[in-house]
Amino acid sequence: MKTKPLLLLSLIFICSTSWALDPVAPKSERAFGRIRVKTPLPSDTCEIKGKASQTEGKFIPIPCADMTKVLIGDYELRVKLQNTEWSKEVSILPTEFTEVNVVGFGNIKVSSPNPNLDSVEVLSLDGRKVREFFTKDTITLPTGTYNLKIKTNKQEVPLNDVVIFSNTTREVSVSF
Repeated sequence: MKTKPLLLLSLIFICSTSWALDPVAPKSERAFGRIRVKTPLPSDTCEIKGKASQTEGKFIPIPCADMTKVLIGDYELRVKLQNTEWSKEVSILPTEFTEVNVVGFGNIKVSSPNPNLDSVEVLSLDGRKVREFFTKDTITLPTGTYNLKIKTNKQEVPLNDVVIFSNTTREVSVSF
């Protein structure tokens, strides 16, 4: 009867230690974690700024797509893409690996009869408004699928399932 609680306790101990990524990491490694940032283009640049006192206030460049060893803590990650900048807050935990995937960006250009007056409303697939712009403009959006509403002084034209691909310009024409 005494062996059952002992067996149960040893099973709990073995299972709980296997949940940790590296339970026997040397003390020198416990102050660090690793980060890898995946970006659409190799020319993109990545940098982090720590919120801890030792790195606060200055961005430190890190290589994109490579695993980089950094001190544990909270950071602001900034990625410079072709014509835009993307940022996110990340937490680096002891001996843990953090991977961040940066989505690509593409452009959309809508041609209409009155480019200075006609406007386009960009909606996500669940109906949330993402952006609004005049048809004379070309705008940058994250890659994905969107619904458009092209508004003229006479009518509203819906255009569903418009796909934006990374590093390309999607051109849409509307005529009446």
